[in-house]
Amino acid sequence: MRTISALILLSLVLLAPLATAQVISTLPTATGGDPVGEWKADSTGYQVYVPPDLSSLNLTFSGRLNGRFTVRADSTYTANYIAAAKGSANLGFVKVPFDLADTARTTGKYSVRGTRMIVRGLDSPSSVDSLSYSVKADTLILLLPLTDPRLEAFGIRLTLILPFTRATVSPGASADFNGSGRVDFDDFFMFAEVFGKGRGEAGFNAKFDLSADEAINFDDFFVFAERFGGSG
Repeated sequence: MRTISALILLSLVLLAPLATAQVISTLPTATGGDPVGEWKADSTGYQVYVPPDLSSLNLTFSGRLNGRFTVRADSTYTANYIAAAKGSANLGFVKVPFDLADTARTTGKYSVRGTRMIVRGLDSPSSVDSLSYSVKADTLILLLPLTDPRLEAFGIRLTLILPFTRATVSPGASADFNGSGRVDFDDFFMFAEVFGKGRGEAGFNAKFDLSADEAINFDDFFVFAERFGGSG
């Protein structure tokens, strides 16, 4: 589900350089575990699984993962992330470039079956996805099959290996920065002015550090996006 928050995020994402996404030919083994928690990614590089039979295409990727994936004990989840990538593939004698952006901005139900998370409503209100996953210490890894008609037309099948780390949110922080009683675009513009600042830098203000990690970054943006339109 795409919303105005997702569009704001995309505008911020495009300002940052892409990191190299590692292409791998062996799909990691999912181990499952307890997925409950709030998980984050802040311009994190990720891996892309390319089946060995597609090695002749010499697929290359540059990409990053930003956002949050919250899994609750009441069997609900909130996905608020974007995995953006630029890539290329050799099709015959032609090197074909392409851009990809897998965006999730939704809340739904989930269940766990062994090493798979059955997620409802991730791609559309009626969709049901079965995602292999692993929880290792403070890291959640989702194995997300990428569906893109442009690639599928050439028989290209890819799986994104998306890593999230456990997030900490300051419970008393408010995203209503101007005290108007509502989190709106006025607050966003205030936030955008200090985005990228860290403690000790000119312009840093702790009230914008919603994740309490000493920097105003994508972690804070996703907290802000979740509260956008609310009272704080």
